[in-house]
Amino acid sequence: MKKVFLLLIVLVSAAGASAQVEFKSGLILNTAHTSIYHCSVISPNWAEQFSVKHNYGLGYKFRLTPTGKRFFTDIDVLAGYKQLSYFYIPDFWLNYSDGSVMIPSATFQTKTNYFQFSVNPTFNCKVYDGWYVGAGVEPSIYLVQDPENSKKNFTKFDMPITGRIGYDFKYLDVAVSYKYGLFNVFDPERFTSGKFKGLQLSVFVPF
Repeated sequence: MKKVFLLLIVLVSAAGASAQVEFKSGLILNTAHTSIYHCSVISPNWAEQFSVKHNYGLGYKFRLTPTGKRFFTDIDVLAGYKQLSYFYIPDFWLNYSDGSVMIPSATFQTKTNYFQFSVNPTFNCKVYDGWYVGAGVEPSIYLVQDPENSKKNFTKFDMPITGRIGYDFKYLDVAVSYKYGLFNVFDPERFTSGKFKGLQLSVFVPF
């Protein structure tokens, strides 16, 4: 990961020094909806529920646009935070008629924190006015922390595929991305997949 960062710094510096490339950079703010909600009965009297309660990110974007071209490259250096909540729920509290779940105060609950550090290069194309579409990958390192047991802390690697649609207001850029992880980041035993996937809203404020 260190080599990747160093390579990106060299590429960005070289591109920014070129008169034929427009260089722009600034702050990124992210929030996301990650699709791993799960609820199932595990015994006659108990059920379990998983969901992501928090999903935020902060980073810095480098945008390289060849002069007079429709294509441009974004390189996002990101740090993010997700929290996976896990509940044991008495079965008689489940309401199957409308899909809702009522959680009594006595319910057993655990939380796992996921601290993400990643680089997300995307290749984009302007399609109309300020609209653009893009695609890329996001090599990521997750530091996984169990607040109740530090011995369960570990690291995971993932490399989500990303697709993006956005609008450039010149002084502000808003984009929606879909990210699909390639590797299991959390325990897949109770799910069809242990991958993170979902939508992300990003706001880019150039300096």
